[in-house]
Amino acid sequence: MNLDKENNFDLIFLGLAKNVEETISTFFKSCENLSLHGFKICVIIGENGSKDKTRNILQNFKSSKFHFIYLKTDFLDIYENRIIRLTNGREYLKEYIIENKIISKFVSVVDLDSVLSKGIEEIPFLETIQILEKRQNELFAISAKSRPYYYDMLPLIIKDYFEYDIYKIQTTFSLVNFYNLRKLYIYNFQKKITQMRDVLTISSHNGLTIYFYTNYITGLYKKNSKEIKSEHINFNLSIHKSTNKYILMTNKLNLITPPEHMPLNLIEFLKRIFIKFININIK
Repeated sequence: MNLDKENNFDLIFLGLAKNVEETISTFFKSCENLSLHGFKICVIIGENGSKDKTRNILQNFKSSKFHFIYLKTDFLDIYENRIIRLTNGREYLKEYIIENKIISKFVSVVDLDSVLSKGIEEIPFLETIQILEKRQNELFAISAKSRPYYYDMLPLIIKDYFEYDIYKIQTTFSLVNFYNLRKLYIYNFQKKITQMRDVLTISSHNGLTIYFYTNYITGLYKKNSKEIKSEHINFNLSIHKSTNKYILMTNKLNLITPPEHMPLNLIEFLKRIFIKFININIK
């Protein structure tokens, strides 16, 4: 659809979509509800590889409450590694708003899967933005938590508290210590961080992060290194290093913990591994 002549908004949502037909309508409804509070919103979604009705929904979606741009990102299919695929996808969306001079006060990077199954709570979201504005001298962004547990450990860096290479832990398989490593560095910390109050982080996401636009467009998702890191780590570190500011992980805004990211005991963990093994062999 045609944008306003100035392409100037209060808030831009950026998301990558794949097989999200069950949650995308809930997200759109949240955007419409937020627009009723006076926010001029632009939603930009890149989609590739969907096997369900996601592409059809996005291609045909229209709203009178906010501007919507759908981008085919089929070029991402060449990347087998999920993190590399996401890195290139998020960089593409960032460059899209820069090249097309789409301007805003805030940019929210949002996941569109089951973490949004209950949508975005409007009042907490608006209060979160107010917190970001009041603390702009020390913050470049603010990120959500989730119920019943914090889940997104991969992009998380809390100085002197949590600085582990979760990707390496997730991809290093050993029958002897695989569960123990996950329990020590992922499940236990999920529970600890769930109980913590608002925390300053160098990097965090957990399904939704709100950035100042001026900081967001300076960030770099791509890094000249063969080492694979969460795209959020690369991006947030680049902004932190240039601003010496932080992301506030806030208890004010909560999404829903995706079922596959719940902390598990050993029996639950073994059941999940067994189910994955069965599904792989059936396919």
